[in-house]
Amino acid sequence: MKPTVGAAIPVWLHKQPLFLWQSALSMKLFGVSVFTLRLPSVFLASLLSLLVYRIALLYSRQNVVGLLAASLMALNQYQLELVAGAQGMDHNDVSFTFYIVGSVWAYLEYLNSGKLSFAILAGLLSGCAVLTKWLVGMLVFLPWVLITIWSRSGLKWRVLLFGLVTAVVIFLPWQLYILNRFHSLALYEYRYNARHVWEVLEGHAGKWYFYLKLFPDYFGKLGSLILAIGVILSIFRKEDRLIRNVLLLMLASVFLFFSFVAQTKMPSYVFIVVPIALVFLALGMHLIMKQIPNPLLKVLFILIVLLDTWKPWISYQNRKQDTDRARKIHNTQVYKNLKSLLPEGYRTVVNVTSFEDVELMFFNPDINAYHWWIDTNELPRMIQEGVRIAAFRAHGEYVLPEAYQSYPNLYLIQEEIK
Repeated sequence: MKPTVGAAIPVWLHKQPLFLWQSALSMKLFGVSVFTLRLPSVFLASLLSLLVYRIALLYSRQNVVGLLAASLMALNQYQLELVAGAQGMDHNDVSFTFYIVGSVWAYLEYLNSGKLSFAILAGLLSGCAVLTKWLVGMLVFLPWVLITIWSRSGLKWRVLLFGLVTAVVIFLPWQLYILNRFHSLALYEYRYNARHVWEVLEGHAGKWYFYLKLFPDYFGKLGSLILAIGVILSIFRKEDRLIRNVLLLMLASVFLFFSFVAQTKMPSYVFIVVPIALVFLALGMHLIMKQIPNPLLKVLFILIVLLDTWKPWISYQNRKQDTDRARKIHNTQVYKNLKSLLPEGYRTVVNVTSFEDVELMFFNPDINAYHWWIDTNELPRMIQEGVRIAAFRAHGEYVLPEAYQSYPNLYLIQEEIK
């Protein structure tokens, strides 16, 4: 269906809005650019390494394990691809992962210190996770509720309630707003999100071992083996069993749920607990390092594992062979230079590649762009109003209808897009 001039502004509720607000704030503070749009993801991904360090330290009580886990997180290729926008759901999943891991860190700090402030912070970060994507952001409450039930402590129930209320206060206002303002659309999106569990949507199918096959992407091939060693080792550790149980429960519940229950499979669904898994990978590395007597060999071992996690050659190869990336780079350059290609008074552009109309307007905020073209029924009115239309030449299946050939104020842009 082709766009209609004067149509209602589209409403997009498919994702919760916090990650978009972050980018909007960044651009408000530092100016509008691709860099400032991505800046929140760079910032949160950097902080994520610190959170992983602290979680590893709280569990292992060994600084070396914390440093190894933080290094694995900082060089994790999957996360770097998300930050770069090269992996699907990119900035949404970076923020979602950060807030979930942040809530886990705050809850572990509460278990370690007993301070109510950390429990409230865990609830706040969990609420932010829900406000970024949806209810999986409440993951921290799974072990929290179970531990509270086991403790049979009235005080711990009150602390749990504080955390839960804090989370709800964060994400509920937006739900009430969209239910009031866009009731039918909000209900549709809630139902559509639920369908991901029971149906294969948008062709994203996979067997129960879908995520197991992705372990080399998450951890590297060598790292996947060391992770197994770390998990087995943790079972026999006597220290910090409570923290171990919290971490293992979250790992198991996420992988089992998305592997055996959820019918729609997407690579980033389980990435939310990959940072937690890196704690056990670091534990396995530390065990192996103890068996290596030579310090230089220990350093070499660390470098090999980190390089296997980073895999820069894979990123290079993917970019070199990605024809769609080359096409996007070409088109983006055209959009950036568009004003120099248009005659004076042309502020409406049609025949843009699907979804790239938004990108064109991002670089040219005073231009209205339309993927495909404006409905031909609107052309007589536009002629009356003297609207000047610039159009990209035919490319692929994007061919202007014959009605446009007689439009008196049509200008064909000389630079081609792909």
